[in-house]
Amino acid sequence: MSLYPTLNQFKDHYLVIGGDWNTYQNTEKDKSNLTKSHNKQATLALNELKQDFKLYDPFKYGNSADKKGKFTFYSQCRKMWSRTDFLISDIFINMDPTITIHTRFFSDHSKITLNINWYKKMYSENRGHKWSLNPNLLSKMNVLKETEAILKIALTNITNSQVPTDIEWAATTAQIRGLFIKKQHTIKKYN
Repeated sequence: MSLYPTLNQFKDHYLVIGGDWNTYQNTEKDKSNLTKSHNKQATLALNELKQDFKLYDPFKYGNSADKKGKFTFYSQCRKMWSRTDFLISDIFINMDPTITIHTRFFSDHSKITLNINWYKKMYSENRGHKWSLNPNLLSKMNVLKETEAILKIALTNITNSQVPTDIEWAATTAQIRGLFIKKQHTIKKYN
């Protein structure tokens, strides 16, 4: 079963994918027993998926020397430890992603926690400021039409809703800000 049709629906979104891939990205670092065979086609397919969707393994990123020997799965029949991987979009690499492997108790899989420092990305020292509107977006007709559609819905909601106006307006401005951030990111990505 291919993930491509599903992931293609989210090509313009940030992705965090966790799962038991039943293969290894790197047979020397991702399993304890180097003599056991594995499905090389599955490894190639996983690495191709990572490349096509610009996905990274945060477990390995930046600390490759530390990572050998830290496993999350034990196969009783193969007598081998291996690792289940998270894959994340490249945007998250600047947010200091960390993986914590918790103690394995009753399952053959260890609990894994992924932490992404979103605050660092949004308010980092190298950016020096909070998000601000790129005025060039206001000259793009598609952005104006999408903004107009959001405002029309908001005005209808404000008129017909029991929700206080200030809360409706705060939600609307957040939605518009999100639209502008997404459009600006798309422009930066393709320029």
